[in-house]
Amino acid sequence: MLSAHGLDSMGVFGLITDLEEAYALTLPDEAVVPANFATPRTVWDMLLPLVPLGHDEPAG
Repeated sequence: MLSAHGLDSMGVFGLITDLEEAYALTLPDEAVVPANFATPRTVWDMLLPLVPLGHDEPAG
């Protein structure tokens, strides 16, 4: 669990902001649930279908 490594609610908020900026997307409200932020894999599995084609790597 990412929470065991210090990812609290503020950390999740920061991660969401970073992901939205890096992948040029907006996470839908229904995607922002604890289960989607449990592990790096669940974050990626939630994110991948939302990433616009050609943006599967973060900018920068």
